[in-house]
Amino acid sequence: MDKVGASDGVFRNLLEMAERKLEEPSGELEALSMLIVAAVYRETGRLMSPAVARESFKIRFPERRALLLPLEEEVGGEPARESAEELLRYLKSGL
Repeated sequence: MDKVGASDGVFRNLLEMAERKLEEPSGELEALSMLIVAAVYRETGRLMSPAVARESFKIRFPERRALLLPLEEEVGGEPARESAEELLRYLKSGL
């Protein structure tokens, strides 16, 4: 399947929702989860549940696998915020 274009509305909506979650207290893990869904969606054109998207992310982005650690260890706060912000910058760089 072709990669989804960066102008895709679903992709942009996922990024915007994740940004809003990052502004909320304790919203880091949820934002990171949304960004992982967005990254996999951009690559595949398919929306997946967060759990399925995490597994797909590991395969499609092995060099960025460390970004998943806060989710896998359920550690919110600064580690999750840093991972989410890094992934958000990466995804926005493709816009």
